[in-house]
Amino acid sequence: MGLSLRDDWDVRVKREFIRQVLSLYQLRGTKLGLEKVLALYLKNSGFGEKVQVFEHFEYLPHYFQVQLTLPDRDPEKYWRQARIAKAIIDQEKPAHTFYTLKILVPTMQITKALYQDFKFTLLKVPAQRLFELIIIVKPDVQNPEKDLLLLSEQLKINLQNQQDNLTFSLDSKNLQSDSFQLIFKINYQAFMRSLDGFKMMLSNQTDS
Repeated sequence: MGLSLRDDWDVRVKREFIRQVLSLYQLRGTKLGLEKVLALYLKNSGFGEKVQVFEHFEYLPHYFQVQLTLPDRDPEKYWRQARIAKAIIDQEKPAHTFYTLKILVPTMQITKALYQDFKFTLLKVPAQRLFELIIIVKPDVQNPEKDLLLLSEQLKINLQNQQDNLTFSLDSKNLQSDSFQLIFKINYQAFMRSLDGFKMMLSNQTDS
């Protein structure tokens, strides 16, 4: 049946695996089979039998996640179970698949009802909201500008909305190694008036 018994397994665990080897073999390579094998080991090792396997990730074909829940926080036991669980998964999974193993352990327990209110604001009221619109000016890599600071001082950029030519003022300017950024702050009301888009006008500082 291709069953491998680890030397570090308790005799009780080995006996239970041998007793169920036929039914486990029939499910080998399946999600249900992997869950049963891991649950069988955990249950007979005194660690419960909470096992979950998650699959069908849209952008990761042949990938799955295994989640175990252990009732003990002992670091030595944790890493021992992690090594054994990984060995079981490597043996039972199809060869073309890959996975991550997540082990949950208890961290904090609340033993009585606790009620407390926390006042916080998820989003500021519309009148206080601000939006940032960042314009990045980056010279052509084939003909790079040697003095970006001079260019940023000579170049003038005006930003308006499309609907009623509302002009936005420049808030700050950041000079990078190969570009510079112009940051415009827009309040909520102005932003709502600009849903049709923005209009950017470029000129130099000397003769427009």
